[in-house]
Amino acid sequence: MGKKRALVAVMHKIVIATWHMLTNDADYQDLGPSHWQQHPHQVKRRQQRLPPS
Repeated sequence: MGKKRALVAVMHKIVIATWHMLTNDADYQDLGPSHWQQHPHQVKRRQQRLPPS
């Protein structure tokens, strides 16, 4: 069940990003690998939302 849920979550992110690009006539801009290093507070918040493994 966890793999399916993760797949749906990734698909949802892709659909939302695609919708924003199409409605705003924008190109995709990769944030790059340093994005998460520049925003560690976002990583910490996401990790806090995850259930303990």
